[in-house]
Amino acid sequence: MAGVRALVAVGLAAVLVASTAACGVGAADPPSGMQEAAAADKPLPEDANPSTATIDTAAAPDDPTPGEAASAPSGPGAGIVLPDRASAVPAVTEAPRAGRSVAALAAQIEQAEAVVRDPASSEARVARQAQRQQVAYRELALHPSWLDPVLDSLPADLRTDALHQVAARLEFLDMASEASLAPGPPADWRVEAPAPATDLLRWYRGAADAYDVEWEVLAAINLVETGLGRIDADSVAGAQGPMQFMPATWERWGNGDVHDPHHAIYGAARYLAVSGAADGRLTDALFAYNNDNRYVRAVNLYAGLLRRTPQLFRGLYHWQVYYRSAAGDLLLPEGYPTVPAAPRP
Repeated sequence: MAGVRALVAVGLAAVLVASTAACGVGAADPPSGMQEAAAADKPLPEDANPSTATIDTAAAPDDPTPGEAASAPSGPGAGIVLPDRASAVPAVTEAPRAGRSVAALAAQIEQAEAVVRDPASSEARVARQAQRQQVAYRELALHPSWLDPVLDSLPADLRTDALHQVAARLEFLDMASEASLAPGPPADWRVEAPAPATDLLRWYRGAADAYDVEWEVLAAINLVETGLGRIDADSVAGAQGPMQFMPATWERWGNGDVHDPHHAIYGAARYLAVSGAADGRLTDALFAYNNDNRYVRAVNLYAGLLRRTPQLFRGLYHWQVYYRSAAGDLLLPEGYPTVPAAPRP
């Protein structure tokens, strides 16, 4: 199985190189991605000197006015329909079931993608289908031989996104061997509700505008590092906060509280910019953020999904935290560990 997975990952990476080149981006889990591998320290590039950098490294730009609407922007990602703050969805304490056949998975993905992409879908329905979307792609990544028939069964306009969802998942699966898997998450892990989607999107866009870094890249990093801020824990290497900064890196490039999502997102944009993203060297910047090419490819894949279909952010916001244990996926609900983990059926 490992050999098949590696071959599939190589093929998907080749597709990614072609697609990212077409959109002007350098070559290249979902929630629960980075808990499967230790977060690497984030060394500064040799030319990233605060005294010579071309961006302002003294302080992060002011946050946009708190009352500013994030659902009707004129900049990148315009057109994303997000709920108002009064919208509520049921708490998730059990993982939805993924299809166990090619036909079942294809039908599940098609239905989930249709709902998530429809601006008229209610928030509760988007949340439910986004969670079914998430487990479907996790399951499909465990069965590489199903990939081609599943893609062939999907409408043509969904195939590229589905392919890239699986490619990203395979990168993270490759980052941790079966032998390295633990029975459960570290004892200090806590899972909490993320900041409101409108706030996150406003901060991504504000930081993107301030530092010439794509908002989709910031969202993708936030997603794979801590599930958009759901995971409240330091990495085994000591990285902290929703964007997972090493303390020394935050001291140099951060501003404010590393655990505050607004501050952390702006800090990540500043670090990426001075690491090369502002000069068109996104791959270099992502590698500086985490020294693993698999991480770089996975982040680029998720960012690409959002570039092509910004409305997918609405679904990704509802993805849950899954911990890949020795016994399989464990859902860590909001409120974990007070609310117990549940195995994915």
